[in-house]
Amino acid sequence: MNDFLKKIADFSPRRLALLAAELDERVRTIEQGLRAPIAIVGIGCRFPGGIRDAQTYWELLREGRDAITEVPQWRWDVNELYDPDPHAVGRVASRWGGFVDAPEFFDPAFFGIAPVEAESMDPQQRLLLEVAWEALEDAAIDPATLAGSRTGVYMGLCNSDYAHRALLHTGHGIDAWFAQGASHAVASGRISYFLGLRGPSISVDTACSSSLVAIHQACQSLRLNETELALAGGVNLLFSPEVTMALSRAQMMGHTLGEPPRYGNSIRATIGTLKGPLEISGGGLWPPNSAPALVATIAVPAALRQAFSPMLRMIAVERSEGSFELRLD
Repeated sequence: MNDFLKKIADFSPRRLALLAAELDERVRTIEQGLRAPIAIVGIGCRFPGGIRDAQTYWELLREGRDAITEVPQWRWDVNELYDPDPHAVGRVASRWGGFVDAPEFFDPAFFGIAPVEAESMDPQQRLLLEVAWEALEDAAIDPATLAGSRTGVYMGLCNSDYAHRALLHTGHGIDAWFAQGASHAVASGRISYFLGLRGPSISVDTACSSSLVAIHQACQSLRLNETELALAGGVNLLFSPEVTMALSRAQMMGHTLGEPPRYGNSIRATIGTLKGPLEISGGGLWPPNSAPALVATIAVPAALRQAFSPMLRMIAVERSEGSFELRLD
């Protein structure tokens, strides 16, 4: 007989009933917390098409503009490397992509980083620092108030071609800051260090789903009360054609065709639940086309619902007032 049973062995029927009711209420409270929507109170972002904040992002969606362009010359020479045949060695099977403007610009002094160290930082780390700060500004949160708090950082990233480029120039590419500048782990760690956070600091690499998994982990952490606030997102910058070459050879390139939050003054949106799992069978390592869809539920405030373009409505099925079910096929 365990200690709990020993303690209640002599309880009267009335006291046992009261205890059962109390335990049932505790379980209900925990279960409700595990299903509660997560409020998004601030957004920081950089997207192709000159998008530098949430406002310009919604404007692009509302206007139905296409942010996909030909590969810029300063990334790589697409005229030299393009070949529509995916089996062509050393070639890329698409001329198109989404490219963030001016990723080379960065103010290291603002983040307490020496210019010489900044040169060895993967621009993905720099970008995450910037948008994390901007997300807090958007949420009207004073970053200084987060020092010592249970705030977590969850970031998804899966490419390291900036480090690979540095290794090609070993004469000057490797210095005292190279290891931390190239590390995925440091991408989230820098944010936690700069803000003085005491919550989990986790970098996630699950390839194309890295950002989605990072956000999922952040939601789980909040629901389990491991953290009181979370910075979650992802970054992906490619400066060399080698990854695109590999994806071309693999034929993985796309065809050319509850309670109010304590932080911030408004709720941008809420994250509901992720339904799955995604079943995979046959077809090799990559999921086959017949795999079931991964379904996410996102509640969008009325002020933002009109921002969805007709193209997005094709994949966003409105379930109820302000709630969309996004099917990622």
